[in-house]
Amino acid sequence: MILNEYKYPTALLVKTLTADALDGRLWTYQESPAYHIDQAAALAYDDTLSPLEKKETSDQVLFDLMARSFVE
Repeated sequence: MILNEYKYPTALLVKTLTADALDGRLWTYQESPAYHIDQAAALAYDDTLSPLEKKETSDQVLFDLMARSFVE
């Protein structure tokens, strides 16, 4: 994998649990179609749920920073 092929490399980082987990194979990333959603339908569904208290945790902030890190 050439790092510069991906704009958001931190989102692609993995830690293998065993030394031979990747078995010498090359892997590629393919975005799931699940990420392509109808925003209007999602908001309509959200309106059917009970409201929750909006808050932000330190873990969410850290994840947001890492997920938005990119290379150009």
